Amino acid sequence: MKLFALIPLVILALISGLQSEMKFKELYTVETGLQPGIPIYDTGQGWLLAGTGKGVFANRIFKLEDNGEIAWFKSFAYKPVSMTTKSGRTIMLDELGNFYLMDSDGSMISNITEVVTAGRNVIAFGSGETVYASGDDNSVTCFQTDGNIEWMATGKGEVTYLLLIENNVLVSEKGDALVCYSLEGEEKWRVPVDGFASNAPVVIGNDIIWGLRNQDGSKGKIVSLSFDGKKNWETDIKKGVDYIFAAGDGYMAIGSLLAAEIDKNGKIIWQQPFDGSRKLYPMGFNDDGRLVLGILNPDGDDESLKITLLHPEGSIAVVGKIPIKKNTLVNVSRRGRLVLVGLKDKIVVYKLLTMKEFIEGES
Repeated sequence: MKLFALIPLVILALISGLQSEMKFKELYTVETGLQPGIPIYDTGQGWLLAGTGKGVFANRIFKLEDNGEIAWFKSFAYKPVSMTTKSGRTIMLDELGNFYLMDSDGSMISNITEVVTAGRNVIAFGSGETVYASGDDNSVTCFQTDGNIEWMATGKGEVTYLLLIENNVLVSEKGDALVCYSLEGEEKWRVPVDGFASNAPVVIGNDIIWGLRNQDGSKGKIVSLSFDGKKNWETDIKKGVDYIFAAGDGYMAIGSLLAAEIDKNGKIIWQQPFDGSRKLYPMGFNDDGRLVLGILNPDGDDESLKITLLHPEGSIAVVGKIPIKKNTLVNVSRRGRLVLVGLKDKIVVYKLLTMKEFIEGES
């Protein structure tokens, strides 16, 4: 029995570069929605996704190939809350704090019940068979995939992100601090956020670049830290920051309604607000180095996902616009000219075409 209804398609060769004023062509639809809050993982030959459906065991993790085929799927009784992948293997936490480890073909390797307290928890791969996961009691647990607990540390705030860096574990505590633990669970340093919500820290070069936002996203900060927790610089920004990318000799920051470029010393080069939009979705970099940005805009009674190219100096070129039914978009992903749009009730994959390809009916 098929759990996914697919619209047939011919496998298409991908041309990676995007340019201004492209058209879109729907390739196929998968009849399952996306789990909110869980990233889409681009495997290079398809996507790994957490989906929703109807009936018993309606919560799913599945590998979607570029041609629309489901390579494998697993169904679960409880909703996934966090998932990540490494070297083809996938780890997942469900809403009860149960842990799952799956191989590259979807086969189950390990399942540990209630390894952490239930909640909106996060998870990260360590080296070898080591895994780190947060619990709803502000804790971080280090354990092996066979269930052996190495250590547990309890912080002061809800854990929102985990990041492994050299011989350290970075833990982002919402509204409290960025904390660094050793691989043995010893707290090495703690940098407070002064009431801001901490987003995912990233390692760029020899620095930790860290985006912050206040409660409603109307104010933000970008902080640069050394690996020993010393602050290099701190910059205030007009809106809350969700994502940080390396860009030239500096950084590009993306918030829910703002894009900005910052030099390596924290000086703001430009800021571009998007106050009339609803959300921004970074979609990787074009082959010419420009950031591909999805902008969700109101469009009459519905919405549209405007795919744009963000130039280093801050100007924007529009690639194309995909119509979206209002209040249904969950997440998006792009590889080359393929754009995956994850909605509450289905997933649609489009191909972007040049005007010449569109007129000539490229298939």
